[in-house]
Amino acid sequence: MEIGSALIGLVIVGLCALPFLLFSRNRKNKEKQFLRSLDLLAEQKNCHLDIHELGRDFAIGIDQVAKTAFFYKNLEGQETKQFVRLNEVDRCELKIVSRNLPPDRGGRKVIDRVALVFILVEAGDPVNSWILYSSEENIQLAGELQLAERWRNIFREALEKVT
Repeated sequence: MEIGSALIGLVIVGLCALPFLLFSRNRKNKEKQFLRSLDLLAEQKNCHLDIHELGRDFAIGIDQVAKTAFFYKNLEGQETKQFVRLNEVDRCELKIVSRNLPPDRGGRKVIDRVALVFILVEAGDPVNSWILYSSEENIQLAGELQLAERWRNIFREALEKVT
């Protein structure tokens, strides 16, 4: 009877753990695919990624030698591939679009969009806007704000070395 109970217990534990294992495996495969796509974009521009980072549905990276930044986003099968040569950029800004809820709904500040915006040297207009988070795409933030601040600083450092 003890062996039968032990086997039933192992089967139940295995069945409970299976969804977590599958979710973890799918997430790792998705991360590998994002990184492969970002690497491929860099290779198409004859660049090599020195630093990269993965978000929930995007990947971002930089070639510090070629002074080129790369962005890849895949949201429900819709791919966005962008790059910017930092020698053509005046500055990189973090753009946060938010709104305040009325007091009867908690009176809190809600972030609707987080983006990195690159301003051209000559035109003064945004050359690229990389949307890292949008409330239309995802219900809540998952580290995108901190990631955007970190990458804004990385790009600013790279821009200082360009000038």
